[in-house]
Amino acid sequence: MAPYAGQGLKHLASTLWRCMQAVEASNTSGTFVGADHEDADDGDADYGEDGQGSLMAAAGCMRAISTVLESVSTLPDLYAQVEDDLMPLLHRYISSHGSNYDIMEETLDILSYYTYFAPITHPLSERVWQCCDIMLTCLEERGKEGSE
Repeated sequence: MAPYAGQGLKHLASTLWRCMQAVEASNTSGTFVGADHEDADDGDADYGEDGQGSLMAAAGCMRAISTVLESVSTLPDLYAQVEDDLMPLLHRYISSHGSNYDIMEETLDILSYYTYFAPITHPLSERVWQCCDIMLTCLEERGKEGSE
């Protein structure tokens, strides 16, 4: 799998962007895509039938990305090669304003591969650290919302 992993991850990231754009475009409820199910006006963001299909496809892309990253975990240098494609996705879907809580677990799985399998000889990149900052900010904002 290693010879094809880099290109495959780039294609999966591109497909994921398209899926999530379709989800966001189909959101007819007026709530932001990451709206908490209890906070949305009607109990849930309304993605419509096309949006639900796109959301399922996006979750599948995220799981496929995780599977590929796991399969090449012995080659952590490959992670750096696809970081340019994956980190913008993680930044977007971890933040409170761009996240979709339906795929949050998959997003955090991908981040965990970057932190756990990082080469010892290379420190974590600034973009990976930024994901951690974004995640903490999101958790803080969600905590404030929950306490109000």
